[in-house]
Amino acid sequence: MPATSPTTNSLPISCYIRTLNEAARIADVIIAAQQIAHEVIVVDSGSTDHTVAIAQELGATVVYQKWLGNGYQKRVGEQACGHQWLLDLDADEIVSNALADEIKTIFAAGDPQYDVFQLNLTTVDPTGVIWHKSGTSWRAKLYRRSVFEMPEHGAWDQFNIPLTARAMKLKSPLLHYCFCDMAFLAIKQAQAMRKRTTFIKSRSGIRAVLRVLFSFPFYFFKKFCLQGLWRQGVYGFMMSIVCAYSRWLRDALLAERNILEKRKNIAASTTTQLSKVA
Repeated sequence: MPATSPTTNSLPISCYIRTLNEAARIADVIIAAQQIAHEVIVVDSGSTDHTVAIAQELGATVVYQKWLGNGYQKRVGEQACGHQWLLDLDADEIVSNALADEIKTIFAAGDPQYDVFQLNLTTVDPTGVIWHKSGTSWRAKLYRRSVFEMPEHGAWDQFNIPLTARAMKLKSPLLHYCFCDMAFLAIKQAQAMRKRTTFIKSRSGIRAVLRVLFSFPFYFFKKFCLQGLWRQGVYGFMMSIVCAYSRWLRDALLAERNILEKRKNIAASTTTQLSKVA
């Protein structure tokens, strides 16, 4: 999606974006957000490219914050915002024109009756094809700060929406340029899973073994068949493999940690017994 000039018909919405060396796309992200957001806050964790300069040139407010963790970094963005309504964007997510129009329509009647809007996160592959019916997901991205806030967590950066919450799903896509090629996607997914497992307890017993042995085909089936990536042909097949592997890697890392902990305990016990004998 090419960058276009932001409109002046902005809404009482603050948008915050976490960045680190995002010069390649940050202009498009900011300009698209400015279709609806009155202010854009860029929370930068130390970019060495032109990310900060581009953001400032486009009128965004840049806040420097050394990386604290996924949820913590979003908290910094929330605190820097001046409006009640917050739009949470990653540096690879672009508000489509259709989504901007849908949000404007909702706000045209005044303050919405809802407290959170779930946006339709839609993948755009490296060739520019939008996967409208393949692997889309709902994310709570536009919310009232007096009701919701991001978790204080090193890995998790999404809040749960209770069944009693006043929530609404918006149909138009939030375009997600999540990978430039399969190698990038594999590395990105693996890094995310490694980080998340540090906050999950080790798994042991037969259940952990079964996950390592048999979960991969289930994860692939869910992605390729149930989430519709089969519609993208070979490209969808490859992405399903990478995503299934990353989920399997989480299971493997948790099982491996349990094995290593047991071996360390056995070694420590053996050392203690030998010292007593000596």
